[in-house]
Amino acid sequence: MLFVGVSLGAILGPAVLARLQDAGGRVAAGALAYGGAELPLMLDSLLARWVEPAPLRRAAARIGERRVECGCNCDAHVYTCRMRREDNSDGPVKNRALHAIREALVRFAPGIEVDSKGYTAAFRDNLLPAVAIESFEADLRAGDGNELETKFRAAHSSSALAVNAFAPFRTQTCDLRLLNADPFDHLHFERKCPTGLRGGRAPNLDVLLTGPNGVIGIESKLTEYLGRHRAEFSPAYREQIRDERQGQGYFREMLRLMDEPDCYVWLDGAQLIKHAFGLARTFRGRPVTLLYLYWVPLNTDFSPMFDEHRRELAEFAQRVAGSTPNFKAMSYPELWTSWAEGAPDWLAKHLDDLAARYLVTI
Repeated sequence: MLFVGVSLGAILGPAVLARLQDAGGRVAAGALAYGGAELPLMLDSLLARWVEPAPLRRAAARIGERRVECGCNCDAHVYTCRMRREDNSDGPVKNRALHAIREALVRFAPGIEVDSKGYTAAFRDNLLPAVAIESFEADLRAGDGNELETKFRAAHSSSALAVNAFAPFRTQTCDLRLLNADPFDHLHFERKCPTGLRGGRAPNLDVLLTGPNGVIGIESKLTEYLGRHRAEFSPAYREQIRDERQGQGYFREMLRLMDEPDCYVWLDGAQLIKHAFGLARTFRGRPVTLLYLYWVPLNTDFSPMFDEHRRELAEFAQRVAGSTPNFKAMSYPELWTSWAEGAPDWLAKHLDDLAARYLVTI
């Protein structure tokens, strides 16, 4: 939940407001008075005030749930699962998002080469001005695969989005605020948190923040959730996890998805559960949070897909509530709004660049 202060210009900065206006938006006159804890407004609510709403294509009613027995001997591992929903074509929405993000990069850096699929010639071309290569290159080269020379070059790379957002804080962690867990001592990219499974490969978190108040592991999403997901787990997860994680919500949710892998359409629940297992084991005994950080366009009302994704996130959060790690979800625009209030000069400029690159209408 984010709080609104002073004025729209003071919070988002002139560049963000200009992008809203350029997208055909209508900025409300005047300012929103500071409301402190009594005026919690999510960014979507703000956008609803600023942008002329387009006709909303409502999602179909949710299909009912049914009871599922997982087949083990634990009474706690009984759950309900939604039946598979009717097919909605996701291709056109994702294609529009990819095109808009590519065009934003071309406008932002007109001198660089971007191919028709949105890839730059070198990973350096996909960076914002405030991002120093030495602040992230070693971390990514130590990760799985050769991401810097492949996926990272895409305008729509979620890894590049995470680096563009967080890398400038590598040397200025004192200015980083997130989920009231600051201050932070260390910031890492592509951090491995082993789950403890024999022969398994540790999942990589896009960002890992550590400090005296706890640990935050971040899974970054750009357009990945605009394609359909089917949960997949090795049987080793059920067979080898025998510690305290077995009695928590993430394990029960894993069993549910093993039996009903299509419960979520847009949300990659299996990936989140694997990250949760790794964080819980790696940072046992410390306050730890798994943060799902995702991109949205300015016009989320373009497709019901965005509302469906948000509903799936809410359902997942409810099913794993009370477990370790704590689960949180936030959109990138919500994060940037929280950074904007009282931002130092360097961060205000960086937020303008983030807005120019990623706040787009599809």
